[in-house]
Amino acid sequence: MPRVSIVIPTYNRERLIGATLDSVMAQTFQDFEVVVVDDGSTDGTAELVRAYGARVRYLYQPNQGQGAARNTGLRAARGELVAFLDSDDLWEPNKLALQLAALADRPDCPWIYTDAFVFDGATGRRQFLFSRQCRPHEGMVADRLLRMNFIASPTPVIRREVFDRVGMFNELTPQVEDWDMWLRIAARYPIAYVPEALAGYRLHQATSTGSHTPLAIYAKALGTIEHVAALEPEIYGSSRHRGIASISIIAGRMLVSQGDIVTARRLFARASCLDPSQPLPYLLWAICLAGEPAMRATVALHRWWRYQMSLVKMQRVEVPDQLSEPEVDRQ
Repeated sequence: MPRVSIVIPTYNRERLIGATLDSVMAQTFQDFEVVVVDDGSTDGTAELVRAYGARVRYLYQPNQGQGAARNTGLRAARGELVAFLDSDDLWEPNKLALQLAALADRPDCPWIYTDAFVFDGATGRRQFLFSRQCRPHEGMVADRLLRMNFIASPTPVIRREVFDRVGMFNELTPQVEDWDMWLRIAARYPIAYVPEALAGYRLHQATSTGSHTPLAIYAKALGTIEHVAALEPEIYGSSRHRGIASISIIAGRMLVSQGDIVTARRLFARASCLDPSQPLPYLLWAICLAGEPAMRATVALHRWWRYQMSLVKMQRVEVPDQLSEPEVDRQ
């Protein structure tokens, strides 16, 4: 039985999944199996994956969405631990080795995640560290995780028995099924963290479609909060309003960047009503009253500052500016 099962859902990623699989095969820790779940691809994904031979188990299903594909892979997994990797993302060679070593030092934690870098799919250039956009936490993180998903999807490694208790991925919440799962696990178990950026999240055209508009993201996040609050009322019932306030601020900032100041102001007002002790939504609402130029300038300055801090941190951890894999710019 392999120590780790790596579940990779995919859909029409013939031009990207090769780099993903290569990054898995390059792991310094090799006691793993790879389960690729093809969610109804119509391109050459099947042929490409099968070319990797016996090290990769290829499963095909009619198109049902990423949550369903992850569940198919999870049911097929034979490892003691399970890791998830989307078919357009990458792992650093020492990812599994460092995580398993850290997990051995934390027997109280049945799951562990790492920092990640976001890179441009066209050029391979690294843009920023995930930890600069979403401050990481460890231990019992349910309340903080409800306010923002700071666990990058290609990073967690989770003991298989955890899923026997919390269940499978929610197939009705596309794009946020990972956050829904992390929240359910966090309600019951502490998590460990490795601060190195050991995974790469790819930005490309498919990650910026209409389904990712601010209001669409807001609606899905709101549904996720309501779902986990109903499942775990003792954990999330009392903090539900703070989570909604947080996602209201996030969506409001995104709307400002698109010029929709009126809707943004409404979301900031809602956030201040739901979490009156937090000063930020009051400030953002007031800046909105000053007009669109002032609001845009504030958001731009905030983003510039976070980006600069991310660059500083990346230099400190000696993250190279570009990826080494030659296939990273394939689209």
